Amino acid sequence: MNATQLTKEQLADLKREFAHLMIGDMSPKELFEFAIHRVTCDVAMMRQEELKDHIDEYDECAYEVLEDYVTDTVGSYEIYQEFLSDRNSTWERD
Repeated sequence: MNATQLTKEQLADLKREFAHLMIGDMSPKELFEFAIHRVTCDVAMMRQEELKDHIDEYDECAYEVLEDYVTDTVGSYEIYQEFLSDRNSTWERD
């Protein structure tokens, strides 16, 4: 089968439609895993200070909570769980 030579606009449309098709076929678990992978790739090359700035833009409290959690600071697991719970309850109200 010979592929039609697409214009730049048609190629962009094809890519967008394929993305819609692919995402639409994903289960919620697959979609979540895809999102985790995508965000991980987006931040993979950031230096620590860049990552801190990025996280601070997202949530001004998150970096400190996450840093304590990954460095296994005493009590950090409970604080992280409370942080997640607070965020989840906020989403449920919206």
